[in-house]
Amino acid sequence: MRALFIVLLGLSLVSSGQAEDLKSIYQSLNRHDPQAPVSVRDDYLRASGQAVGIQDRGRVQNVFSNFGILSNLHLFTPAVHFPNTDVFVQQYSAGVNFLVGVKGDVISSVFNPQDFVRNYEWQPASRNLFSGDRTASDGTPLLASSDDELTWPRDASDQPFWPGRYRLDEEGTPVAGEFVSERDIYAVFTDQGNERGSYGLEVELTAYSFNRPILEDALIFDFYIHNRSDTDLDSVVIGYLVDLKPDYDFKDILFDYRHLPNHLIYEQDFNQTPDGNWEEVALVGFGTLPTPQTVSTRIQNFHYFDDVSEPADDGLLWRLMTSDRASLPDSIAAKYFHGEDVKYDDTSLSPLLDPSGNGEGTDVTFIVSSGLLSIAAGDSVRSTVVILLAETANQMIDHFEFLRERARDDFRSSTAPPVPALYGVAGDGRVTLTWDRVAESAIDPLTEQADFEGYRLYRSTDQGTTWGEPVTNSRGRVIDYVPLAQFDLDNEVFGTDPVSGLYLGNNSGLTHVFIDSTVVNGIEYWYTLTAYDNGLENVPEGSLSSPRGVFPQNEKQIIAVTPGGLASDIRFVPVNNSQPLEPLGGICDGTVIIEVVDPAALLDQQYTLTFDIIDDTTTVFNLIAMPNDTLLKHYPVLESPTDFVPIINGFRPIVIDTEFGVISAEWTYVHHEQTTFDWWFEQRTNSNEELGPVMYGYHNYRITVGDETTGEMLPAASGIDGLLCEAHVYETVWIPLRVEAFLTEEEMTDVTSYCGLLDLRYYFPQSSVLSPQGWDLIPGGKAYNPTALADQWADRIVLKNGPTCEDDEFWMGTQHPPEELGGIPPSPGDQFTIITAKPFRETVYYQFETQKARPTESGGEPLSAIKVVPNPYIVSSDLANNGIMFTHLPSKCTIHIFTVAGDKVTQIDHQSQSDTAYWDLRNSSGREVAYGLYVYVVETPQHGTYTGKFYIIR
Repeated sequence: MRALFIVLLGLSLVSSGQAEDLKSIYQSLNRHDPQAPVSVRDDYLRASGQAVGIQDRGRVQNVFSNFGILSNLHLFTPAVHFPNTDVFVQQYSAGVNFLVGVKGDVISSVFNPQDFVRNYEWQPASRNLFSGDRTASDGTPLLASSDDELTWPRDASDQPFWPGRYRLDEEGTPVAGEFVSERDIYAVFTDQGNERGSYGLEVELTAYSFNRPILEDALIFDFYIHNRSDTDLDSVVIGYLVDLKPDYDFKDILFDYRHLPNHLIYEQDFNQTPDGNWEEVALVGFGTLPTPQTVSTRIQNFHYFDDVSEPADDGLLWRLMTSDRASLPDSIAAKYFHGEDVKYDDTSLSPLLDPSGNGEGTDVTFIVSSGLLSIAAGDSVRSTVVILLAETANQMIDHFEFLRERARDDFRSSTAPPVPALYGVAGDGRVTLTWDRVAESAIDPLTEQADFEGYRLYRSTDQGTTWGEPVTNSRGRVIDYVPLAQFDLDNEVFGTDPVSGLYLGNNSGLTHVFIDSTVVNGIEYWYTLTAYDNGLENVPEGSLSSPRGVFPQNEKQIIAVTPGGLASDIRFVPVNNSQPLEPLGGICDGTVIIEVVDPAALLDQQYTLTFDIIDDTTTVFNLIAMPNDTLLKHYPVLESPTDFVPIINGFRPIVIDTEFGVISAEWTYVHHEQTTFDWWFEQRTNSNEELGPVMYGYHNYRITVGDETTGEMLPAASGIDGLLCEAHVYETVWIPLRVEAFLTEEEMTDVTSYCGLLDLRYYFPQSSVLSPQGWDLIPGGKAYNPTALADQWADRIVLKNGPTCEDDEFWMGTQHPPEELGGIPPSPGDQFTIITAKPFRETVYYQFETQKARPTESGGEPLSAIKVVPNPYIVSSDLANNGIMFTHLPSKCTIHIFTVAGDKVTQIDHQSQSDTAYWDLRNSSGREVAYGLYVYVVETPQHGTYTGKFYIIR
């Protein structure tokens, strides 16, 4: 950065026409290119352990390093690109460098693109702090980022781990697994590359990138400077060299806002008029923030200068960092000291730097630094700074004040729900999208409430530049886009959030599957999914939303897909014709459907689906590719087909359980017209009685009424002592019933001896609200309770299919009024049948198989179905973003393309299960072809040829 003045000085001396050309060069350098998430202009980085971090969660995009350079347009882009929704219009950074001075020696890192000089005195820490599995488009490694575990280093067990700091709670204790911003990026570097030798300095840097309002316009850098040596260090100064640009006319002036112990220096274009291709000019600022440990590193020295005078040696840097004007000649000092305060420059004088004498400012650069510090061996100091963008001076100050308050609490604030993972499979004229539920159970760290509200699904046809129709606020600023679909909880939260202005939904209910059938085959679509909260506790931010995402190759909430069909001769066999599978191992009322989503991904494979019961309450399933490859283990059963389940080998296993309960309980056979003997399972009162309904098990039962010679002596308990299998048994009583459990629909087994009676009269023998002790079938007899509490304190027959507590258990309340009240007894041989719902259980399993999609012997569709899309090809058409598309192709063919005169242009060899192939309108030599009429011939190995034509027009 120190030699950047060579380029900028040249700009000040060239003609206006030449300046416009140079502006275009600068624009192209800092252009946001979605296909290249970061551009690095130093091949050395890929071989030396240096890495970069991408800050792009909010409206500001930036790339910084793990060697002391926080931003530098010439080294890597984007560099303070703002706003990120615009390709060309942005502010930018010619360089922001981190400096530490020790007794006149200044440690810094420099990159000079003009002279190919690099001097990286800050060097990455030797220990492994990022994986290297994620890289920029040119291969430069990405630093560990909180929202992407693929960037994290791995431990001895090859498991990813977060190497950095977690957010702090109210007591200053790290909260494992939780982060400060939507993307925390961690780096550590040392002074091992210092030309005068190492002082044992190690710097921990965590950079924050926020998606939420106000914070989205800020880039925050949090430094811990450690003295790892055995020697105390004194005369230490922490500083920053800052070169920010509102636009390219280099007529900029400075302002400062002092709120001790923190300062903000911000820069604006002199007349705030966009220059050249600029459409907007924002204010760019740099300030320190008051985290609990940063008082010692607050700004005490501030000096600005024309960029052509940027210090090129440690001696001058040290003098500016320590405000040592006395040792400088007056002619030199005048360039760097402005105003009466020798330590702190007067920003009102910055317009006078204009070399033309018009008082319109210049290409201004500044340096800020702390006072002299001492860092004892083993100790550290903290310095936290922010680069802040704003549209007005008032907004700049208001946002800085907001940041100061957040910093005082170590940036503890409400956060948006976690980023959901989005998955998509392209089909023929459709895209199937599914996403996980990780956002729905998140707890907001500030409110400690689960405040998730819904999802917004967006679609882009311009690679993420826009995401639909813009939504603007009262000032015309784009705050969102109209989503392709939105799903929110059915609750009291709906309509527009009064703080953020974002639409919170219409109580549609949640889903985790969406099929977009409004797509055109061959067009690349980008989809992104955000999760948002209800905003009820998030003042002043209002409803917060997770980021939309920028790069499909690096972020889990954004994908790029191109729909298309299977090749015309390819067919696949659906699994069980999309009907529910039949259970094995027992009767089951759950539903298992294998939904084929991506036929091209199907395998020749047999599968088994089994179940486990976790903690006696939670049913989970396992998907096993036979013989023993477990693809899903302990996955929760779904509540509906729209719940999330991964797409595996081309299909989704839709596994929906049924709630246990009694489907029917009724007299299914009576000798006479009716009986009024009343048995029930449900709780018929509103009381909180402990002896409520108990239904546990999977069997159906049939109860047959006996006479005085049939039935058994069964145990009688009170129920107060516990369940029948554990309770104190007072006596055995004659129960004139035979109880059978269904083994299959036709086979039954006698389980009468396992059953029993629960009668509270044994525990409360003197009670006036209980029926007589014992039980019988006589109207008005021992099973009749005449009091108002009859339903609450009724006797209960307990049905069991085995002798242990793990066996089924059903409690049936009984109430039989006397004959004068209409009581009609059952007759011997009458039967009462109980049919229960049967959820998944460990004895039940399912089996199915899939087959690969294969060419048919008949060849599929005729070749005459082949089409060219679009035809004619219009260069400006949205349908032409991938070139010309050939559709309805067989799996193997060669496409020959000729001019109308018969000259061969090129050929395309197609071998794919897709029915589409693309031509980029270039000939076999790579040159673009001319407009006009073209002929194509599709040649197949077995089914002959087909000839067609298409036009290319302006």
